[in-house]
Amino acid sequence: MRATHFLLAVFLSLFLMCRTAMAEDNKSSPPLNRQQINRVVTQLPSDPGNFRVILSIDQIPEVKEPMPVLQLGKVNVAPDAIIRDVLHTVAPTATFKPIGKSGARAVYKNDRLLALINPITGESQVFPEFESLKPGASAEQARAVAQRLMQDKRLFPKDATQAVPLKAINLSGLKHARQGESIAKPSDYLSYVRFQRQVNGIPVYGPGTRAMIAVGADNSIHAFAHRWKSATLSSIKVQPYSRDEIAKAVIAQLAPNTRNGNVRIDKITIAYFDSGKGFIQPVYRFQATLGSPGSERERNSVAVNGRLVGYVSVGKAPEALPVLGLSSGIKPTSAPITESNVLEKAAPIGDPTVGRYVVTNDSGEWVDSANEFMDGLQSGSSFSHIPFTNKQYFWEVPKIYKSAKNNYVNNVHIALTEAHGNWGRFSTDKNLVGDPSAIGLADIPSSGYGGGGGGTLAYWIIHSCEVIPTDTDVSTSFDVWWNIFNGIHAVAGYRTEMWIDDDVMGDFGYYIGIGAPFVPTWINEVASNDSYDDGDTYYDSNRNMNEPMGRASAVVVCGHSDDMVTHVNSLGRASCLTEWWLNN
Repeated sequence: MRATHFLLAVFLSLFLMCRTAMAEDNKSSPPLNRQQINRVVTQLPSDPGNFRVILSIDQIPEVKEPMPVLQLGKVNVAPDAIIRDVLHTVAPTATFKPIGKSGARAVYKNDRLLALINPITGESQVFPEFESLKPGASAEQARAVAQRLMQDKRLFPKDATQAVPLKAINLSGLKHARQGESIAKPSDYLSYVRFQRQVNGIPVYGPGTRAMIAVGADNSIHAFAHRWKSATLSSIKVQPYSRDEIAKAVIAQLAPNTRNGNVRIDKITIAYFDSGKGFIQPVYRFQATLGSPGSERERNSVAVNGRLVGYVSVGKAPEALPVLGLSSGIKPTSAPITESNVLEKAAPIGDPTVGRYVVTNDSGEWVDSANEFMDGLQSGSSFSHIPFTNKQYFWEVPKIYKSAKNNYVNNVHIALTEAHGNWGRFSTDKNLVGDPSAIGLADIPSSGYGGGGGGTLAYWIIHSCEVIPTDTDVSTSFDVWWNIFNGIHAVAGYRTEMWIDDDVMGDFGYYIGIGAPFVPTWINEVASNDSYDDGDTYYDSNRNMNEPMGRASAVVVCGHSDDMVTHVNSLGRASCLTEWWLNN
């Protein structure tokens, strides 16, 4: 009891010190640094009205013995012969040509990137042509192909890890005419299989490992992704921290997200993390849900879940791990008060201009994702020499999409929305999709987006949960898009919930920046992303059923599924649309 009273006294002292420092801030004292704030947030007992991270020690698996660290070795670059085999259906005479100065090589078809091999990073990619796909893909066929490929030591060398094919995920598609019924029944066109790396049965996450194939109705591989370094046991072993120390580390990462509500830890598992640099190291992988805001206005609004995933080391980390909330990139600015004050940045002829719009008053991970997208575009541009002008970067307000759309979202060629969402809606302020500040797709002005709507938008990415349900979710899924598609080519997003920090946007921007097709690259990137390797589900109140995390979807003008972002010509009012989606 005395120890408890002593700790409470310490906590109270820290709290008072924090309050005093903040009160004196406007005089001369500097604000508390992040470490000091986290110390108070993580240790202060809960008080009424204070938001906090909700975590039970029992959620943390106990590690009782030191865990081994694996040393990364040479890259295992996919041989040209494998890539040519994948390309034989769409480019039977494919030849590689050098791009950039790093030794990277690529295959193009009419300026569209079909395949890429980079011997420095070890990455290999093949992007499918959606318009040439035939219906009839089979998960069973894909699993059989994956089992055969798994034996190829050129891709998966025998080392201290194992490659395990995961459950196949089918890509479905459906065309629908503006006037009338569906042109055909929904069909499966590809079956994606992701290979999970494991260490003694424990899954490996991180940017250093990636492997995926997509098999079509002809039993051939149409899409391919591979990034793999050999790994051997090192002499390093990580001595585990106590569960109390792990709890503090997890809470410290999530503390900045408590400004709008409690943050609930949903799950913590033991995993390994592959940085792609020096090591594959043991970690705790945690999943969290951001809580509902607490003001009277916000309590009267409909709030949705926001989900984060992160990592902390099992003990003393041999190599730095990604840390949530440490956003160091450029932040958006406030949209101008009057439309005439919108900053116009001249773009070269043929330059795809970019606008990024980020939900206000919410997690910094949205900002990180938006910055990763722009960084990816510019990295890809170094190979392709496609110019990308960073034209707009604003905190979201409704007028960006509605009353002043032609000064904002419809004033760029590529738009990225980073926000919370639900079926047909996304927030502009916090996670309030049921608030007047939210954007309903059905409420977008009937003139729509694109050249026919008085603007230039060609491609729209909605990095948000569930905003783009498809025919598998609701039979009226096409209805909302007819007014919106007035010149634009495609809209990409998710039909189920996703992780805010799923790290999809950086690689997606990179590949379309090199010249890969917009829609196939979006599907490829989500299908191969290890953020969704765990098979976790959530309860979806829209369909009253459990849904898997991270199922990508897209809507595109018929015949334009393989367009790349340099194709920015206005297509006019759409008379036929195609939905593509990753099924459950």
